Amino acid sequence: MTAIAETAGHSLSIADAARVQEALDNSISDATKTAYASDWRAFTGWCTTSGYRAMPASAETVIAYLTFMASAVRPDGKHAYAQSTIVRRASSINAQHVAAGMAS
Repeated sequence: MTAIAETAGHSLSIADAARVQEALDNSISDATKTAYASDWRAFTGWCTTSGYRAMPASAETVIAYLTFMASAVRPDGKHAYAQSTIVRRASSINAQHVAAGMAS
């Protein structure tokens, strides 16, 4: 709630911030929340394996991760990750940073 209450130097009352947070929470489907959580676990796992910090992640770290996914190939020669998966994972990383009150 802190990120919402203090966005762009403006502050909301606790009650207003709670209403905004509730509206945002309800605007995302359970399936999307589950996908975002899975995406975040994948990103943090990759960061740990690769020696990068996930939170806050630098732009270079996020770019390296997205490039890793875009260039990954399965044994049958097809791309390991669909473009839509890569885009969603980028969105998931952004959402985690925004929720933590950090720059996206």
